[in-house]
Amino acid sequence: MKALYISFHGPFETVGGGGMASHAYLRAFADVFQGNVDLVVADTAKGTDENIVLGEVYPVAERSKVSKLLSVFTGQMHRYSGFVRKLLRENPDKYTHVVFDHSCIAGTLIREAKKHGLNTITIHHNHEKEYYNDNTGFPRRVLFLHHVVGNERRAYKLSDLNLFLTGHDLNTFERVYGLPQGVNYVLGTFEYQDYIRQTVNVGKDPLLTFSITGSLCTHQGMDGLRYFFSELYPSLPKNCKVIVSGRNPTQELRNLCGSYGNVELVPNPDNMSEVINRSDVYICPTRIGGGLKLRVMDGLRLGLPVITHVCSARGYDAFFDTGCFEVFSTPSGFEKSLDKIIGNIESGNLSKAHVQEIYKDVFSFDAGRQRLSMIMSNVFPQVRPK
Repeated sequence: MKALYISFHGPFETVGGGGMASHAYLRAFADVFQGNVDLVVADTAKGTDENIVLGEVYPVAERSKVSKLLSVFTGQMHRYSGFVRKLLRENPDKYTHVVFDHSCIAGTLIREAKKHGLNTITIHHNHEKEYYNDNTGFPRRVLFLHHVVGNERRAYKLSDLNLFLTGHDLNTFERVYGLPQGVNYVLGTFEYQDYIRQTVNVGKDPLLTFSITGSLCTHQGMDGLRYFFSELYPSLPKNCKVIVSGRNPTQELRNLCGSYGNVELVPNPDNMSEVINRSDVYICPTRIGGGLKLRVMDGLRLGLPVITHVCSARGYDAFFDTGCFEVFSTPSGFEKSLDKIIGNIESGNLSKAHVQEIYKDVFSFDAGRQRLSMIMSNVFPQVRPK
């Protein structure tokens, strides 16, 4: 058995949700296939991981400008089509499985893979229509949304195995597209590194401190922060502190944070865990975009209680009803969630160790690898669970 893994994101990245998830998935598939995995990746992808044993790595150059322009008509939204078709034609018996790490890749290549008799697996990072609508500007959305939907539908309907990050996404696909030819499973996401309990020791501020982290330059990130400051911030205790930290903050955000005396902005920190561990509560105000918001994992990894918008609660079901994870959808709901968390903190009803134990059981690399191994052996009996 040998798998071909085609990665949309940089699979060795340690910054950004998509790259971090793909990093974990590649390592898990490499483990399940015992190193019999060849990787197709953009030639701009950087990094390595000594924990990932691979066969061949094929870096693929960027498409020509003509090809990019024609994609408005062809729906080819990635660089891999020509290379993968040639690879499969020249090596008809080399692979047994192909993993498409994004529906836009699967949508344009899945028929080619099936023509060569390969078992097909697609990882759906989001419901792409929702994600594309929330994160793409008007002109590009008008030109490409129908291709996004078409590729996603084709990938979903034809794949032997569809893997989802959340149950919400799986249910959305079944409602929108019906049942596929293959089978659907929720794989979730997980760490790409071996689990080590976080014990970051930093000085805490004596004030009750809240932290918000993530990419501070994306559309959905900025939307969440604007919403936080305009609608949610007034509910915070008057005598508190807020830490906002993440990648490449916009000038708008710098000005916004600077207008509050109790808000500290920490751009591009060397160690995000040290920043978050200075706080008592983690807040995720992100209210648009599909899939699973990986930044929430940062708070849970450190054992912090979390208050999150319902959009960002997807995939964290294991923490519901634990007293450490509150979900809101309105400013008044946020205020109620805040009161519950503060009450639990003051009464001593929150256990950092308990939060971290649940986190390990759900989001550690070992937990994710075991889920993938069992799914693969269920769907493809020739793949034995490791």
